[in-house]
Amino acid sequence: FPCAQNDQQPFDQEIVNRMLPVDTYIGGTEHTYGHLLYSRFDCHALYKAGLIGFKEPFKKLVHQGVITHNGSRMSKSRGNVVNPEPFIEQYGSDVFRMYLMFMGDYAIGGDWNDGGITGIERVVNRIWRLALRADVNASVEEPIPEKIQRALHRMTECIDRGVSQFKFNTAIAALMTCVNEYYAWEVKPSEAGAFTASLKHFALAAAPLAPHLFCEIWERLGEPGNLFDCSYPVPDPKWLLEDTVDYVLQINGKVRGHFPLPRGLTRDEIISRMHEDATYRKLTRGNTILKEVIVPDRLVNVVVR
Repeated sequence: FPCAQNDQQPFDQEIVNRMLPVDTYIGGTEHTYGHLLYSRFDCHALYKAGLIGFKEPFKKLVHQGVITHNGSRMSKSRGNVVNPEPFIEQYGSDVFRMYLMFMGDYAIGGDWNDGGITGIERVVNRIWRLALRADVNASVEEPIPEKIQRALHRMTECIDRGVSQFKFNTAIAALMTCVNEYYAWEVKPSEAGAFTASLKHFALAAAPLAPHLFCEIWERLGEPGNLFDCSYPVPDPKWLLEDTVDYVLQINGKVRGHFPLPRGLTRDEIISRMHEDATYRKLTRGNTILKEVIVPDRLVNVVVR
């Protein structure tokens, strides 16, 4: 901080309060007795002197994990340090970044494998091939299929949550799942416009994981300007629901089993399918059914005598 007694650089409390405290400090445990110690000491001293309005310099602390090589911590003295430049030259920075994010939990780290990066390269190549199939001149004749909508919105929600919580590996796993759904989609000529429109959502949602790739795809889709000037898509809750519901089966109020059913069935459809269930028939055999209470998408309580 500029010294308060220095007339040439007066202490500006308003500027400091706007800049600090820092939202998130990211560092290893080795910083505990270095940067963290003196920064917190200085902050507490300035707070007690009445120069700033906060005690702690950082709102949140995140310790990153350690990337090892062949099971050992990287060290110049051991000669097992991985130089990123050859990998970036061969695969590109997006592939290199995504491999680092996918190899393990951010807070735990993982073991570097020279061959493991090829798996991420295949994913990136599959995404690029999807972009090559886009037709920017096609009109939207049919809506985006429900399976693709569900995959897109679940991926969007997972990436948004994963980036904010430093769960990058789960975000990339959701990206891979969505890519698989795209390759299972046999696009009809009348769906060409829907396919291209869906890729725009896909690019916006996945851009934080591979910014160079998706900026290129964004331009290829005919969209003007920079992708990162756009708002991040908001996942629609209706597409985040599971297709099936695990109903709880109760007999006279006691849980006796579970059975999956499609979401949104009517009462008559639930009862019909339940009577076809072998577990239900076994549990109610020899009893008189007095009442069947249905709580949609949650449970079935059967009163017997």
